[in-house]
Amino acid sequence: MIQFKRGDLAVYPNHGVGEIISIEPRGEVQCYVVNILSDSSKVIVPVETAEDTGLRELISLEVAQEVYNCFKNRNLELLKMNWNKRYRFLQEKMKTGKVTDVATVISDLMFLKKKKGLSYGEERLLNDAEDILATELSITEKLPKEEIDNEEEDVLLSEFENEIDGWVIEKLQSIGCDTAKSVLALSPEDVARRADLEDETVAEVFDILRAEF
Repeated sequence: MIQFKRGDLAVYPNHGVGEIISIEPRGEVQCYVVNILSDSSKVIVPVETAEDTGLRELISLEVAQEVYNCFKNRNLELLKMNWNKRYRFLQEKMKTGKVTDVATVISDLMFLKKKKGLSYGEERLLNDAEDILATELSITEKLPKEEIDNEEEDVLLSEFENEIDGWVIEKLQSIGCDTAKSVLALSPEDVARRADLEDETVAEVFDILRAEF
């Protein structure tokens, strides 16, 4: 069982990173009092069942790198669900508190947003999930939260298959550009030279990708 002490940072499902500000009795039960960093709300978690309820340590740098791989996955089954069923499914993932589940929820909602739009509830869920994940990653990686947000919002080039010809996407992927931001990080001239594409084609690609961001 993981033991926390006063001053430790921990992550609680659906709330995100918090600080253990005290360990005190509530009746006959010893409890952690967790101050959530994002909104200063307090969460009371019994010490004996803390791990079962999802209270956990912050992730390591190694796990942080694995998190970014979650953004490459897409759950096509979500497109077949009505918004109510999707929302319940994604809420259950958030309740686990696992960092990879939170990242997957973000990836799924970003995919849905591009394909068919989000309901009000789904939009709020996306914003909450992004804030929870960005806060933890920024602490683990010692980076400004804004930089983490930018990495979360990237989109795979394959998502633009209806707007960019497949052979052009393959050319871009062949030079290591799998996402929109990896293309935009280069100059149009560099992309044209390295991917052996016409300047006009590259200009069209940049227009499409910049419209997304």
